[in-house]
Amino acid sequence: MKIQVRDDKVIIDGYVNAVERFSKPLTNKNGKKFIERIMPSVFQRAIEKNDAIKVLLNHNYDMELANTKDGSAKLYEDNIGLRAIVEVSDATVIEKAKQNKLRGWSFGFICNKEDEEINDNGISERTVRDIDLFEVSIIDDRKIPAYIGTSIEMRDGEVKEIEFRYEETESDENTQSEDSVKNENFSSMTASQKRELLNGAYRQTFSNGWLEDYDDYFVYGSIKEDSTLYKMPYTITDGVVSIDTSKQVKVVRGGYKEVRYEEKPEQQPKQEVEKIDFSEYENRIKKIKEETIMVIRLFCAAGMSTSLLVKKMEEAAKEKGKDVDIVAYPFTEMERMIEGADVALLGPQVGYQLARAKEICDPKGVPVDVIPMQDYGMCNGMNVLKFAYKLAKNK
Repeated sequence: MKIQVRDDKVIIDGYVNAVERFSKPLTNKNGKKFIERIMPSVFQRAIEKNDAIKVLLNHNYDMELANTKDGSAKLYEDNIGLRAIVEVSDATVIEKAKQNKLRGWSFGFICNKEDEEINDNGISERTVRDIDLFEVSIIDDRKIPAYIGTSIEMRDGEVKEIEFRYEETESDENTQSEDSVKNENFSSMTASQKRELLNGAYRQTFSNGWLEDYDDYFVYGSIKEDSTLYKMPYTITDGVVSIDTSKQVKVVRGGYKEVRYEEKPEQQPKQEVEKIDFSEYENRIKKIKEETIMVIRLFCAAGMSTSLLVKKMEEAAKEKGKDVDIVAYPFTEMERMIEGADVALLGPQVGYQLARAKEICDPKGVPVDVIPMQDYGMCNGMNVLKFAYKLAKNK
Protein backbone atom coordinates (compact mmCIF):
# COMPACT_ATOMS: atom_id res chain seq x y z
CA MET A 1 0.00 0.00 0.00
CA LYS A 2 1.52 3.30 -1.16
CA ILE A 3 0.21 6.44 0.56
CA GLN A 4 0.75 10.00 -0.70
CA VAL A 5 -0.46 12.81 1.56
CA ARG A 6 -1.20 16.13 -0.11
CA ASP A 7 -2.68 19.36 1.22
CA ASP A 8 -6.36 18.46 1.00
CA LYS A 9 -6.37 14.78 0.07
CA VAL A 10 -4.56 11.48 0.29
CA ILE A 11 -3.86 9.14 -2.64
CA ILE A 12 -3.78 5.45 -1.75
CA ASP A 13 -2.43 2.96 -4.27
CA GLY A 14 -2.00 -0.78 -3.87
CA TYR A 15 -3.10 -4.32 -4.60
CA VAL A 16 -6.35 -5.42 -2.98
CA ASN A 17 -5.92 -9.12 -3.80
CA ALA A 18 -3.65 -11.23 -5.98
CA VAL A 19 -4.88 -13.56 -8.72
CA GLU A 20 -3.79 -17.12 -9.48
CA ARG A 21 -2.26 -17.53 -6.02
CA PHE A 22 -3.61 -19.75 -3.28
CA SER A 23 -4.35 -18.00 0.00
CA LYS A 24 -3.14 -19.06 3.40
CA PRO A 25 -5.47 -21.63 5.07
CA LEU A 26 -8.92 -20.15 5.77
CA THR A 27 -11.86 -21.41 7.84
CA ASN A 28 -15.41 -21.16 6.51
CA LYS A 29 -18.58 -20.57 8.54
CA ASN A 30 -18.89 -24.34 9.16
CA GLY A 31 -15.40 -24.58 10.62
CA LYS A 32 -13.96 -26.31 7.54
CA LYS A 33 -10.43 -25.34 6.47
CA PHE A 34 -9.69 -24.51 2.83
CA ILE A 35 -7.38 -22.50 0.61
CA GLU A 36 -8.59 -20.25 -2.17
CA ARG A 37 -7.44 -18.63 -5.38
CA ILE A 38 -9.17 -16.16 -7.67
CA MET A 39 -8.49 -16.80 -11.34
CA PRO A 40 -7.17 -14.17 -13.79
CA SER A 41 -9.81 -11.91 -15.43
CA VAL A 42 -12.34 -12.53 -12.63
CA PHE A 43 -11.84 -9.08 -11.11
CA GLN A 44 -11.80 -7.38 -14.52
CA ARG A 45 -15.15 -8.93 -15.49
CA ALA A 46 -16.60 -7.92 -12.12
CA ILE A 47 -15.46 -4.32 -12.65
CA GLU A 48 -17.02 -4.25 -16.11
CA LYS A 49 -20.34 -5.49 -14.65
CA ASN A 50 -20.49 -2.79 -11.95
CA ASP A 51 -19.61 0.80 -12.86
CA ALA A 52 -20.28 2.14 -9.35
CA ILE A 53 -18.05 0.19 -6.96
CA LYS A 54 -17.76 1.99 -3.63
CA VAL A 55 -14.60 2.45 -1.58
CA LEU A 56 -15.43 2.37 2.15
CA LEU A 57 -13.64 2.63 5.45
CA ASN A 58 -13.82 -0.66 7.36
CA HIS A 59 -16.82 -1.91 5.29
CA ASN A 60 -18.92 0.91 6.76
CA TYR A 61 -21.47 2.13 4.17
CA ASP A 62 -21.83 5.33 6.18
CA MET A 63 -18.16 6.04 5.39
CA GLU A 64 -18.07 6.07 1.59
CA LEU A 65 -14.69 7.54 0.63
CA ALA A 66 -14.69 7.23 -3.16
CA ASN A 67 -16.53 5.63 -6.08
CA THR A 68 -15.53 4.31 -9.49
CA LYS A 69 -18.52 6.09 -11.04
CA ASP A 70 -17.26 9.62 -10.32
CA GLY A 71 -13.62 8.74 -11.03
CA SER A 72 -12.37 9.24 -7.47
CA ALA A 73 -11.51 5.53 -7.41
CA LYS A 74 -9.84 3.52 -10.16
CA LEU A 75 -9.93 -0.27 -10.10
CA TYR A 76 -8.33 -2.55 -12.64
CA GLU A 77 -6.82 -6.01 -12.87
CA ASP A 78 -3.31 -6.62 -14.16
CA ASN A 79 -1.13 -9.73 -14.16
CA ILE A 80 -0.57 -9.41 -10.39
CA GLY A 81 -4.14 -8.89 -9.22
CA LEU A 82 -6.80 -6.29 -8.38
CA ARG A 83 -5.21 -2.85 -8.05
CA ALA A 84 -6.89 0.21 -6.53
CA ILE A 85 -5.90 3.87 -6.86
CA VAL A 86 -8.09 6.06 -4.64
CA GLU A 87 -8.23 9.80 -3.97
CA VAL A 88 -9.72 10.49 -0.52
CA SER A 89 -10.59 13.94 0.81
CA ASP A 90 -12.08 12.74 4.12
CA ALA A 91 -10.27 14.53 6.97
CA THR A 92 -10.37 11.47 9.24
CA VAL A 93 -8.64 9.26 6.66
CA ILE A 94 -6.07 11.95 5.87
CA GLU A 95 -5.15 12.17 9.54
CA LYS A 96 -4.94 8.37 9.84
CA ALA A 97 -2.65 8.31 6.79
CA LYS A 98 -0.33 10.89 8.38
CA GLN A 99 -0.19 8.74 11.53
CA ASN A 100 0.46 5.52 9.58
CA LYS A 101 -2.77 3.98 10.85
CA LEU A 102 -4.01 2.58 7.53
CA ARG A 103 -3.33 -1.16 7.52
CA GLY A 104 -4.53 -2.69 4.25
CA TRP A 105 -7.35 -3.51 1.86
CA SER A 106 -10.45 -5.66 2.02
CA PHE A 107 -13.23 -6.36 -0.47
CA GLY A 108 -16.81 -7.68 -0.44
CA PHE A 109 -18.14 -9.98 -3.15
CA ILE A 110 -20.66 -12.63 -4.12
CA CYS A 111 -19.23 -15.81 -5.65
CA ASN A 112 -21.16 -16.87 -8.76
CA LYS A 113 -18.97 -19.74 -9.98
CA GLU A 114 -16.37 -21.87 -8.24
CA ASP A 115 -14.61 -25.24 -8.38
CA GLU A 116 -13.51 -27.27 -5.39
CA GLU A 117 -11.21 -30.27 -5.04
CA ILE A 118 -9.20 -31.94 -2.29
CA ASN A 119 -5.41 -31.70 -2.64
CA ASP A 120 -2.80 -34.28 -1.62
CA ASN A 121 -2.70 -32.83 1.91
CA GLY A 122 -6.43 -33.35 2.37
CA ILE A 123 -7.18 -29.60 2.24
CA SER A 124 -10.01 -28.31 0.08
CA GLU A 125 -8.84 -26.06 -2.77
CA ARG A 126 -11.44 -23.51 -3.86
CA THR A 127 -10.99 -21.88 -7.28
CA VAL A 128 -13.17 -18.80 -7.81
CA ARG A 129 -14.08 -18.22 -11.47
CA ASP A 130 -16.76 -15.51 -11.37
CA ILE A 131 -17.85 -12.91 -8.80
CA ASP A 132 -19.92 -9.77 -8.30
CA LEU A 133 -17.75 -7.10 -6.66
CA PHE A 134 -19.69 -4.58 -4.54
CA GLU A 135 -17.14 -2.69 -2.51
CA VAL A 136 -13.49 -2.29 -1.63
CA SER A 137 -12.54 -1.12 1.86
CA ILE A 138 -9.54 0.61 3.36
CA ILE A 139 -8.84 -0.92 6.76
CA ASP A 140 -7.46 1.12 9.66
CA ASP A 141 -5.79 0.10 12.92
CA ARG A 142 -9.09 -0.02 14.81
CA LYS A 143 -10.46 -2.85 12.72
CA ILE A 144 -8.19 -5.73 11.83
CA PRO A 145 -10.76 -8.32 10.77
CA ALA A 146 -10.23 -11.97 10.16
CA TYR A 147 -9.02 -12.79 6.67
CA ILE A 148 -12.41 -14.28 5.84
CA GLY A 149 -15.91 -13.24 6.86
CA THR A 150 -19.48 -13.40 5.58
CA SER A 151 -22.76 -11.56 5.99
CA ILE A 152 -26.28 -12.21 4.75
CA GLU A 153 -27.88 -9.31 2.86
CA MET A 154 -30.74 -8.62 0.45
CA ARG A 155 -29.54 -8.00 -3.10
CA ASP A 156 -31.95 -7.52 -6.01
CA GLY A 157 -34.79 -8.95 -3.93
CA GLU A 158 -32.85 -12.13 -3.06
CA VAL A 159 -31.00 -13.24 0.05
CA LYS A 160 -27.29 -13.33 -0.81
CA GLU A 161 -24.19 -14.34 1.11
CA ILE A 162 -21.61 -11.57 0.88
CA GLU A 163 -18.03 -12.75 1.43
CA PHE A 164 -15.18 -10.57 2.65
CA ARG A 165 -11.45 -11.07 2.20
CA TYR A 166 -8.70 -9.17 3.95
CA GLU A 167 -4.93 -9.38 3.89
CA GLU A 168 -2.86 -6.84 5.78
CA THR A 169 -0.29 -5.22 3.53
CA GLU A 170 2.93 -3.48 4.34
CA SER A 171 2.79 0.23 3.67
CA ASP A 172 5.88 2.22 2.79
CA GLU A 173 8.08 2.92 5.81
CA ASN A 174 7.22 6.61 5.64
CA THR A 175 4.10 8.16 4.19
CA GLN A 176 5.26 10.01 1.09
CA SER A 177 4.68 13.67 0.44
CA GLU A 178 3.99 15.01 -3.04
CA ASP A 179 7.55 16.34 -3.44
CA SER A 180 9.16 13.05 -2.46
CA VAL A 181 7.05 11.17 -5.00
CA LYS A 182 8.06 13.54 -7.79
CA ASN A 183 11.72 13.04 -6.96
CA GLU A 184 11.49 9.24 -6.80
CA ASN A 185 14.33 7.75 -8.88
CA PHE A 186 13.25 5.00 -11.27
CA SER A 187 16.79 3.63 -11.44
CA SER A 188 16.77 3.00 -7.67
CA MET A 189 13.67 0.77 -7.84
CA THR A 190 13.89 -3.01 -7.65
CA ALA A 191 13.13 -5.03 -10.78
CA SER A 192 9.71 -6.03 -9.43
CA GLN A 193 8.86 -2.38 -8.60
CA LYS A 194 9.85 -1.28 -12.11
CA ARG A 195 7.79 -4.02 -13.74
CA GLU A 196 4.78 -3.20 -11.55
CA LEU A 197 4.96 0.49 -12.50
CA LEU A 198 5.40 -0.20 -16.23
CA ASN A 199 2.84 -3.01 -16.28
CA GLY A 200 0.17 -0.79 -14.76
CA ALA A 201 0.77 1.90 -17.39
CA TYR A 202 0.84 -0.71 -20.15
CA ARG A 203 -2.50 -2.24 -19.16
CA GLN A 204 -4.06 1.21 -18.99
CA THR A 205 -2.80 1.90 -22.53
CA PHE A 206 -3.68 -1.53 -23.97
CA SER A 207 -6.50 -3.15 -22.00
CA ASN A 208 -6.15 -6.44 -23.91
CA GLY A 209 -2.36 -6.30 -24.21
CA TRP A 210 0.43 -7.92 -22.22
CA LEU A 211 3.79 -6.44 -21.20
CA GLU A 212 6.47 -9.02 -21.91
CA ASP A 213 9.71 -7.16 -21.22
CA TYR A 214 11.33 -3.73 -20.91
CA ASP A 215 14.70 -2.01 -20.88
CA ASP A 216 15.83 1.54 -20.08
CA TYR A 217 14.22 2.96 -23.23
CA PHE A 218 11.56 0.59 -24.61
CA VAL A 219 8.69 -1.62 -23.50
CA TYR A 220 7.99 -4.85 -25.41
CA GLY A 221 4.58 -6.48 -25.50
CA SER A 222 1.39 -7.38 -27.34
CA ILE A 223 -1.29 -4.76 -27.93
CA LYS A 224 -4.28 -7.07 -28.36
CA GLU A 225 -5.25 -10.71 -27.90
CA ASP A 226 -2.70 -12.25 -30.26
CA SER A 227 0.97 -13.19 -30.23
CA THR A 228 2.30 -10.25 -32.29
CA LEU A 229 4.99 -8.38 -30.36
CA TYR A 230 5.80 -4.65 -30.55
CA LYS A 231 8.34 -2.32 -29.01
CA MET A 232 7.53 1.26 -28.03
CA PRO A 233 9.59 4.00 -26.36
CA TYR A 234 8.53 5.22 -22.94
CA THR A 235 9.39 8.07 -20.60
CA ILE A 236 8.85 8.63 -16.87
CA THR A 237 8.11 12.15 -15.64
CA ASP A 238 7.23 12.88 -12.01
CA GLY A 239 6.59 9.18 -11.45
CA VAL A 240 4.14 8.96 -14.39
CA VAL A 241 4.85 6.56 -17.28
CA SER A 242 4.09 7.72 -20.84
CA ILE A 243 4.21 5.15 -23.66
CA ASP A 244 4.60 6.60 -27.17
CA THR A 245 2.21 4.39 -29.14
CA SER A 246 2.83 6.40 -32.35
CA LYS A 247 6.29 4.84 -32.60
CA GLN A 248 5.35 1.19 -32.13
CA VAL A 249 7.47 -1.18 -34.20
CA LYS A 250 6.81 -4.86 -34.79
CA VAL A 251 9.62 -7.07 -33.46
CA VAL A 252 10.44 -10.76 -33.31
CA ARG A 253 11.37 -12.68 -30.17
CA GLY A 254 14.87 -13.82 -29.45
CA GLY A 255 16.54 -10.41 -29.28
CA TYR A 256 13.54 -8.24 -30.21
CA LYS A 257 14.90 -7.59 -33.70
CA GLU A 258 12.76 -5.16 -35.67
CA VAL A 259 10.75 -6.54 -38.58
CA ARG A 260 11.70 -4.61 -41.71
CA TYR A 261 10.24 -5.07 -45.18
CA GLU A 262 13.34 -5.05 -47.37
CA GLU A 263 13.96 -5.92 -50.99
CA LYS A 264 14.31 -9.61 -51.64
CA PRO A 265 18.02 -10.50 -51.68
CA GLU A 266 19.61 -11.99 -54.75
CA GLN A 267 19.26 -15.74 -54.90
CA GLN A 268 22.44 -17.45 -53.80
CA PRO A 269 23.94 -20.32 -55.79
CA LYS A 270 22.50 -23.64 -54.75
CA GLN A 271 24.73 -25.35 -52.23
CA GLU A 272 25.04 -28.99 -51.47
CA VAL A 273 22.86 -29.82 -48.47
CA GLU A 274 24.54 -31.67 -45.65
CA LYS A 275 22.91 -35.02 -44.95
CA ILE A 276 21.21 -35.13 -41.54
CA ASP A 277 21.18 -38.20 -39.33
CA PHE A 278 17.50 -38.62 -38.35
CA SER A 279 18.07 -41.66 -36.12
CA GLU A 280 17.97 -39.55 -32.92
CA TYR A 281 14.63 -38.05 -33.93
CA GLU A 282 13.25 -41.44 -34.95
CA ASN A 283 14.17 -42.88 -31.54
CA ARG A 284 12.50 -39.93 -29.82
CA ILE A 285 9.32 -40.35 -31.86
CA LYS A 286 9.36 -44.05 -31.02
CA LYS A 287 9.58 -43.24 -27.30
CA ILE A 288 6.69 -40.80 -27.61
CA LYS A 289 4.57 -43.43 -29.33
CA GLU A 290 5.44 -45.91 -26.58
CA GLU A 291 4.34 -43.25 -24.04
CA THR A 292 7.70 -43.23 -22.27
CA ILE A 293 8.05 -39.49 -22.91
CA MET A 294 5.75 -36.93 -21.32
CA VAL A 295 4.61 -34.56 -24.08
CA ILE A 296 3.92 -31.10 -22.61
CA ARG A 297 2.70 -28.19 -24.70
CA LEU A 298 2.73 -24.61 -23.39
CA PHE A 299 0.57 -21.90 -24.94
CA CYS A 300 0.96 -18.19 -24.29
CA ALA A 301 0.44 -14.75 -25.80
CA ALA A 302 4.10 -13.84 -26.07
CA GLY A 303 6.98 -16.28 -25.97
CA MET A 304 10.11 -14.76 -24.41
CA SER A 305 9.32 -15.55 -20.78
CA THR A 306 7.61 -18.83 -21.73
CA SER A 307 10.68 -19.94 -23.71
CA LEU A 308 12.78 -19.35 -20.61
CA LEU A 309 10.30 -21.39 -18.56
CA VAL A 310 10.56 -24.27 -21.08
CA LYS A 311 14.34 -24.28 -20.56
CA LYS A 312 13.91 -24.34 -16.77
CA MET A 313 11.39 -27.20 -17.03
CA GLU A 314 13.78 -29.22 -19.20
CA GLU A 315 16.55 -28.68 -16.65
CA ALA A 316 14.21 -29.80 -13.86
CA ALA A 317 13.20 -32.89 -15.83
CA LYS A 318 16.85 -33.81 -16.41
CA GLU A 319 17.53 -33.40 -12.70
CA LYS A 320 14.64 -35.76 -11.88
CA GLY A 321 15.53 -38.25 -14.60
CA LYS A 322 12.30 -37.56 -16.50
CA ASP A 323 12.13 -37.81 -20.28
CA VAL A 324 10.00 -34.94 -21.57
CA ASP A 325 9.14 -33.23 -24.82
CA ILE A 326 8.25 -29.56 -24.07
CA VAL A 327 7.47 -26.94 -26.69
CA ALA A 328 5.83 -23.50 -26.37
CA TYR A 329 3.46 -22.04 -28.98
CA PRO A 330 1.21 -18.97 -29.27
CA PHE A 331 -2.32 -19.71 -28.06
CA THR A 332 -3.59 -19.11 -31.60
CA GLU A 333 -1.75 -22.30 -32.64
CA MET A 334 -3.39 -24.58 -30.06
CA GLU A 335 -5.83 -26.32 -32.41
CA ARG A 336 -2.98 -27.21 -34.77
CA MET A 337 -0.32 -28.11 -32.20
CA ILE A 338 -2.23 -29.95 -29.47
CA GLU A 339 -2.27 -33.29 -31.31
CA GLY A 340 -0.29 -35.96 -29.45
CA ALA A 341 0.15 -33.93 -26.26
CA ASP A 342 -0.23 -35.52 -22.82
CA VAL A 343 -0.96 -32.20 -21.12
CA ALA A 344 -1.45 -28.55 -22.11
CA LEU A 345 -0.52 -25.55 -19.98
CA LEU A 346 -1.62 -21.95 -20.50
CA GLY A 347 0.45 -18.93 -19.54
CA PRO A 348 -1.39 -16.67 -17.05
CA GLN A 349 -1.58 -13.92 -19.69
CA VAL A 350 -4.00 -16.11 -21.70
CA GLY A 351 -5.75 -17.60 -18.67
CA TYR A 352 -8.99 -15.97 -19.77
CA GLN A 353 -8.93 -18.41 -22.74
CA LEU A 354 -9.21 -21.49 -20.49
CA ALA A 355 -12.81 -22.22 -21.50
CA ARG A 356 -11.85 -22.09 -25.19
CA ALA A 357 -8.78 -24.24 -24.50
CA LYS A 358 -10.96 -26.92 -22.88
CA GLU A 359 -13.22 -26.93 -25.95
CA ILE A 360 -10.14 -27.78 -28.01
CA CYS A 361 -8.44 -30.19 -25.59
CA ASP A 362 -11.32 -32.13 -23.99
CA PRO A 363 -12.37 -33.98 -27.18
CA LYS A 364 -8.76 -35.13 -27.57
CA GLY A 365 -8.48 -36.24 -23.94
CA VAL A 366 -5.77 -33.69 -23.17
CA PRO A 367 -6.00 -32.07 -19.70
CA VAL A 368 -5.41 -28.31 -19.69
CA ASP A 369 -5.04 -25.68 -16.97
CA VAL A 370 -3.41 -22.31 -16.28
CA ILE A 371 0.14 -22.24 -14.88
CA PRO A 372 0.13 -20.72 -11.36
CA MET A 373 1.09 -17.05 -11.62
CA GLN A 374 3.78 -17.20 -8.94
CA ASP A 375 5.59 -20.16 -10.55
CA TYR A 376 5.29 -18.59 -14.01
CA GLY A 377 6.60 -15.22 -12.85
CA MET A 378 9.54 -16.82 -11.01
CA CYS A 379 10.23 -19.26 -13.89
CA ASN A 380 10.08 -22.12 -11.36
CA GLY A 381 10.58 -25.00 -13.79
CA MET A 382 10.43 -27.69 -11.11
CA ASN A 383 7.04 -26.55 -9.75
CA VAL A 384 5.52 -26.20 -13.22
CA LEU A 385 6.85 -29.64 -14.19
CA LYS A 386 5.21 -31.14 -11.08
CA PHE A 387 2.01 -29.24 -11.93
CA ALA A 388 2.02 -30.79 -15.44
CA TYR A 389 2.57 -34.34 -14.13
CA LYS A 390 -0.18 -33.94 -11.55
CA LEU A 391 -2.55 -32.65 -14.23
CA ALA A 392 -1.74 -35.57 -16.53
CA LYS A 393 -2.12 -38.06 -13.68
CA ASN A 394 -5.66 -36.84 -12.94
CA LYS A 395 -6.93 -37.09 -16.51
